Amino acid sequence: MVDPKHVANIFNRNLRVAKLQIEGLSDAECLLQPAVRGNCINWILGHILLSRGNVLESLGQDAVIDSSILDLYDTDSVPITEESEGVFKLDQLITLFDESQEMINETLSTISDQDWLEKEINERGNKQWERIEFLSWHENYHVGQLEYLRQLAGTDDKVI
Repeated sequence: MVDPKHVANIFNRNLRVAKLQIEGLSDAECLLQPAVRGNCINWILGHILLSRGNVLESLGQDAVIDSSILDLYDTDSVPITEESEGVFKLDQLITLFDESQEMINETLSTISDQDWLEKEINERGNKQWERIEFLSWHENYHVGQLEYLRQLAGTDDKVI
């Protein structure tokens, strides 16, 4: 089991790495699709933001943005290939990321050990720490995809 401070550090690191991976890229470059069944950088960032809403809700907080506004970024949604209604700009996504990180840090720094270890947060009986730990793994998975998508945009560099 991981403690809340460690999990907050994971989310902080993910945000830092995501920002590094998109540094210098345009909104258009972040819409480039990989050849086979992948998603663009824009979709991944929006999807992570949607997942961070689940993190905050699991911690008893409101998401920084209503999940219905992020429908284009949900699992199995149609690929985002161009700027259109409902597609966020990179700067908007990063602003929302920063806001979510502040809320995650604040909540995880004040959570009681009893809630963290024992509080059940869904009908399956998942404990709060189990759900948050899974969501941090999910986010790690998607942040890792950003390196390859950065290369698809033609950067030919190594960020980390």
